[in-house]
Amino acid sequence: MKTHTWPLQITCLVMLASSSLLMGQLQPIDLKEAPLIIDWPQRQDPMLTPPKPAIIVPQSLHKVWLAALDQPEVQVRVQTMEAITTASKMQIKNLTDIYAAKLRVILDQSQSNNALALAAAKTLIALDDKDASPLLLQRNHSAQIDWVLLTDPVLARWQRIDAVKTWIKRASDTNASWTIRHSALEQLATLHPENAQGPLRQLLGAPSLGPLLKLSTAKALGQIATQGLLGDAQSLVQGDLTSKLTAIACLQSHDSGQVRKFLQSQLQESEPAYVLQVALLLNKIAPQTLAAHSRSLQVHSDASLRLLAATNLIDQITAPRVNQLAPMLGDVHPAIRKTVRDAFIKLGTDKKLSHKIIAVTRKQLVRGNWQEQEQAAYILGKLGVKDSIDALFTVLQDSPHMEVRLACATAIRWLNVSSKREQALQICQGLFDRIKKTHASEHTLVLSQLVQWLGQSKYTPACPLLIKLIPKNSAPSTVREAGIWAIGKMGPTPETNTLTNQLMARIKDLNGMDPEIYDVQIAAMVTLVRLGKFQTLANYFNSSQETIMMMLDMPEIQACQTWATSLSEGKPFVMPTPKPTIASSWFLQPLKMTIQD
Repeated sequence: MKTHTWPLQITCLVMLASSSLLMGQLQPIDLKEAPLIIDWPQRQDPMLTPPKPAIIVPQSLHKVWLAALDQPEVQVRVQTMEAITTASKMQIKNLTDIYAAKLRVILDQSQSNNALALAAAKTLIALDDKDASPLLLQRNHSAQIDWVLLTDPVLARWQRIDAVKTWIKRASDTNASWTIRHSALEQLATLHPENAQGPLRQLLGAPSLGPLLKLSTAKALGQIATQGLLGDAQSLVQGDLTSKLTAIACLQSHDSGQVRKFLQSQLQESEPAYVLQVALLLNKIAPQTLAAHSRSLQVHSDASLRLLAATNLIDQITAPRVNQLAPMLGDVHPAIRKTVRDAFIKLGTDKKLSHKIIAVTRKQLVRGNWQEQEQAAYILGKLGVKDSIDALFTVLQDSPHMEVRLACATAIRWLNVSSKREQALQICQGLFDRIKKTHASEHTLVLSQLVQWLGQSKYTPACPLLIKLIPKNSAPSTVREAGIWAIGKMGPTPETNTLTNQLMARIKDLNGMDPEIYDVQIAAMVTLVRLGKFQTLANYFNSSQETIMMMLDMPEIQACQTWATSLSEGKPFVMPTPKPTIASSWFLQPLKMTIQD
């Protein structure tokens, strides 16, 4: 269940200064703020978020648009084509079958109206109508800059080899604009036709060629030539940064002992952008060779080089390289930490590496910097290292960093060591007391993770605390949602069976100025079903109150009803297929947008 804003909550914007909202309603925590590695059973068990509905339009709309394309007013036709392009981006089906033929006619016949022709061409490109490529190629030959920039990339994408001759000619034409020459070189780099190699070699040596065009030429040539450019590269690296980058671009398809030796010599240069291109090419043709230089790269000031060093070591992983990679779990760049963490989790299932990975992450959990501690907790939790549970609890209670505490709480839930539930409950009680006293939300996600574990493991001594989380302003809504959900996981007990009225009060709380959070209402519904109170919920839904009918339009609530019915009948739950959404608010459309036609 993902977070949805209840329609009536808009009115709460005027209440932001109200102290009555400060505890629960003013500070909801978006679970998207948490790292993606964390799962949230309170939103996924059961999964009640339906798939996105299909977007459709009625046939009557197509009739309007087809008629509009025949109108004499240019602006009407252009705006209609823009609407078709928008519909294509929305993935509405059959647009090519309906409109492509007419649009090709418009493009072909609009010789005197450039705006109309451009609109038709853009729409045909959006529809990916390859049958329009001869017409686009014809317009491309006009050499008008707007047509060249529009059609060059799509002709290359559609692999119109008959455009190669034009691109070679334009690239070498010193009278053509820089933009047109650059575009031609980009397309040659995309298609890398063999017959372009000679002209590109000649162009690369032209003294009048500017630095950026020389770089574009090298990129195109480097996709084709497999030998013969090392001497040019060795000369180019004596120049400025653009010349150096041009040198490496020339060698993209080269691979020889001399090329590898040359690339290794360039790793000592000081310009990070240049060294990155050198390292990328070396990683492409000789990754083991780059691994020999990884120690200097993994401490480089440039994050891109450190990330490349990490991925290179991961691809060439050995037990000794685990020790070399481990410090990168504490890198200042989050993408590098995540890359190494995910690799350790995956490689930790390899018997040859698991012992080493577990050993180094244990040390980092206890003695590493806070970034290392955070990632180590996730790794140990994902790998199921249950005897790390005591260290996780220690770090959870001692670390000043919320990120570390959240990682430890999540790992503790994953490990599910039943003997530690009492300790977890004590921590939850302490966090709850701190939240009540200080109105702080910094403990919300940690508390939510531990509360979910207590519910998943059916730890009934936690019920008194969980019950305290039901009232609206008892805690931030994410914690209350977790607590209510956890009560349902306990199942019917003498203690939980007395909670029907409290849970129904959360569902019925549609106060226009301060309504209950929607996800809390969903959790309450799920819990009532799990406690065997589906009929109470059904009776409420069968009411004719307007506000309840508004709730019934919510897709998660409809899915919840289906799930509850499936449970009561002993049938597997099948997610209801959402009704298609009719796209509307177009430039031109029928008065009635229905799909009955």
